Amino acid sequence: MQGLGRPARPRHAGAREATNLNQSCVRQAQLRVSRRFGANVTAQVSLEAPGADLTTSRGAITPSTRLDGAASPAFEELPDLLGRLTWRDANNEFVMRGLLRQITLCLEGSTFGPAPEKDALGHGIAAQGRIGLGQFIPALGRDKFTLTGFYGEGLGRYLAGNSFRLGAVSNIGLTGGTDYSLDTVPTYGGLAAYRQFWSPTLRSNLAYAYARQDLPNYFNGFTPGSAAALSMNREMQQVIANLIWSPFAETTTTRQPFGRVDLGLKYVWSRRELEGGARAAWLGLRRGAVLKTPSQGFICARKCGAEQCHVILS
Repeated sequence: MQGLGRPARPRHAGAREATNLNQSCVRQAQLRVSRRFGANVTAQVSLEAPGADLTTSRGAITPSTRLDGAASPAFEELPDLLGRLTWRDANNEFVMRGLLRQITLCLEGSTFGPAPEKDALGHGIAAQGRIGLGQFIPALGRDKFTLTGFYGEGLGRYLAGNSFRLGAVSNIGLTGGTDYSLDTVPTYGGLAAYRQFWSPTLRSNLAYAYARQDLPNYFNGFTPGSAAALSMNREMQQVIANLIWSPFAETTTTRQPFGRVDLGLKYVWSRRELEGGARAAWLGLRRGAVLKTPSQGFICARKCGAEQCHVILS
């Protein structure tokens, strides 16, 4: 089952990488049932392997994380439930997706000490439309427009490029006792993309993506400059443009609609604001200063927040 926020056919957005904003490449064990209703409608429901992902003041935690040699407090009890409904014809595609998952924080055997187990319910919904423009304006031929929108709480790894796998956040370790909270992270956003054919063998894609996460106020207690503080994305934007040459595009198949060889050039611009801005990036960091970390790249602290910008050619 495709990730909640990923377009059904990412090539129209010009990219497949999981680092692209609002796209996901989750691959995991699943038990799936699919049924076709007529010539155009397909429904899918699946139970998929869970993977709790949350962040505390100690940083990001998954079931495989070991804190000072002790057990991980991120726990998996129930499989994730996903559903997808697709309507498709020769020119258009419309998709609805849904997600339900449980994230559990179990502190038994961990370095956080004894405290009650807590659960949080994650959920999300996404919709996508992909429209062939040639059916309305014949001169546009195979050009297509794609629009995607989503909202969810606790999406985590299903939109790993947005959230550093942040499905939930907890103030355990800040409260100094057994009274703590576990909160799923609300996130929402969308993607718009246009595919332009210049010739049967030459095409371009232009895409814009936006996403935002709303984090609880106790995040301010995380140590500035720590891995936990630097993973708290507040707002993200991305623009992708490319030019692709498919020299054998005139002899295509259903599985290879653009031929067997693609050669292309891609430009990517990304902007990332941290929750808490310069305070999260580093205590006392001056406006315009740059902090380099191995995992986060360059983060520029500014008065309005912290942003990350990079350019990629591929």
